[in-house]
Amino acid sequence: MSQIELSIWGIRRGFEKDGIFHTHELQSVKATQTDRFRNLANTIGNKGFYILQHTSGKTIISFVDTSIREFLPTGARPGYMVFSLIIDNRAVFSRSPRAFLNELANFYKSRVGEGDRNNFTADEIKAALGSLTLVQNEQMTIQENVRAYSYYSDPSKLDQYLTGKIPFAAYGELTLIPTELDAGTNKLKEVSFIDESYGAKPQFIDIFEADQLFRKKQDDDRERELLAQQEAQKLKALADQTTREIRELIQLGKIEEALTKFSSFDRKDLFDPQMKQQLNEKKAEYDQRNKTKNEANRDQELIEQLYEAYRRKDLATTQIKFDQIKNKDVISSSIKKDLAEFEKKNADEARVKREREKEIKALENRKKQLANRIGFAIAFLILIGGGFASYHFKTPAYFYTSVESSKKGEKDNTIIGKSDTLLKLNPESTDSISVKFLSHQPIRALEVIEFKQSPRPFEDVFIQYTKNGEYRKAKNKAGLKEDKNVIKDEQEIQILNNRFGLNVAVPGGINPKPAQQQRGQQQQRGQQQQQGQQQQRVQQQQQQQQQQNSSAELPEFPEKYVTEAEGLKKKINDATVSSAEKKIAVDRIKAIKRDYVSNVNVKWKENSQVQRKLNSCYTVADNYKE
Repeated sequence: MSQIELSIWGIRRGFEKDGIFHTHELQSVKATQTDRFRNLANTIGNKGFYILQHTSGKTIISFVDTSIREFLPTGARPGYMVFSLIIDNRAVFSRSPRAFLNELANFYKSRVGEGDRNNFTADEIKAALGSLTLVQNEQMTIQENVRAYSYYSDPSKLDQYLTGKIPFAAYGELTLIPTELDAGTNKLKEVSFIDESYGAKPQFIDIFEADQLFRKKQDDDRERELLAQQEAQKLKALADQTTREIRELIQLGKIEEALTKFSSFDRKDLFDPQMKQQLNEKKAEYDQRNKTKNEANRDQELIEQLYEAYRRKDLATTQIKFDQIKNKDVISSSIKKDLAEFEKKNADEARVKREREKEIKALENRKKQLANRIGFAIAFLILIGGGFASYHFKTPAYFYTSVESSKKGEKDNTIIGKSDTLLKLNPESTDSISVKFLSHQPIRALEVIEFKQSPRPFEDVFIQYTKNGEYRKAKNKAGLKEDKNVIKDEQEIQILNNRFGLNVAVPGGINPKPAQQQRGQQQQRGQQQQQGQQQQRVQQQQQQQQQQNSSAELPEFPEKYVTEAEGLKKKINDATVSSAEKKIAVDRIKAIKRDYVSNVNVKWKENSQVQRKLNSCYTVADNYKE
């Protein structure tokens, strides 16, 4: 046990700052020994008082004797002397040191009197300290910054606190002041004094009342702890009883009842681990049996539907039901044979269809390429013809406008040159009507040309550009086959040349001069650049369309993987499933999600419904914590 130390300090020849006698060199203890008790010592007379101090490491129990007088050459005056016992705060005195402190004060006064010398030896003090014993103290919460005081009338009632065991008031400093009981109020009288370290009274505490409250709290805490222990014992007994009942149900094969009883008990942590493991194993077997039973029932329904569809000769439905059946051995060989032939037939038809679609796409692509080339050639010829028309009609070629704009009454698009002829070019017909005409097919003149002069060069007639490189017109398509309907009018030929970008010669006349063709070359170069840009945009659109067609041919993400992920999600949320199984389920869900995300639009077709389901499963897996 720790050692007991002693300090004697106070007023002898004035206040002795270094103290009068010490058995130690504890500077932290000496720092607390100041002249702040002079006012209180002078107030209470010769009664004396006690002080309890607690630091982070020490407990100090002191008696202040106020009957000692200060030594002065001219005569004595009131003083005080403090006798302090110092012990570790992990220990307390086995009995109150109050009597020892009073005897030590009397010993001091008998040896020193009103003198200024210590007429005693250190060995005498150490021998006296040997009569004191210590015991181990309980852990206390020390409030080192709190200073308080309390009153007492019977010193013997302080003994239980002067041992150092005062957990309800383990303050930095607690001063115990003697006073008298007021007969009128039955309360202790107050003592007027000033704590000179603060210039005011410290905090007041009734240690006897505080002790009662502390002890009551201790009793309440012990009662609550006892009740909690009793409740825990009852709950454990109930858990043990439930464990036995579940084991009996397992032995009887009543797994469903055992699972219900297990789920209804809140404190599953109190169950026997071996019972929980046994129940999990039986549950797995139970689930497998139910799954097999459900699959068998489902197969039976599908088999009935299959035979009904086969009876109706609906092989498509028969094939669907056959694929859904788990146990296909029960299906007759004749049905399997018919389905194999049906599947082969469908595969052949699908192959032929795919080949035909590829041929159609290839043909469409060739037509688009041909149209682009013809459009480029037309643009080139329009520039040449437009230059000639500008010269012939004295109107710039870029003033020509569309029939559609004229039909809509858009006057801004109607440009009339010096002649009375109004030539309308329809841009929308460049890829259809013009291609048709240049392919030597008959068309109506009014579909592409409109005039506001009278008489018109063309009435409501059919026109055709023949393979011989000449123009014909007739009231009907049959008349276009007759040579007599070859157009010979120079103005009509020039109009058609300008409209379709051709250089058909006037029969019996003179071909357009090269000089007239050269006047459109500058405009031709600009048009060629624009046409090249247009071709590039068309090619980009074709590439995008091919990518879309390629994506459309990809298969759907297998439904069995989505169904598997959803089943694993339920397994993670099942409280009866073991952590190891849940961890396997988490890893499998993440693997399925990675397979879909990494191969979408590469291996699988993109499907928003599949992605939503997999995201839901992945969220549950990602949030799972063991």
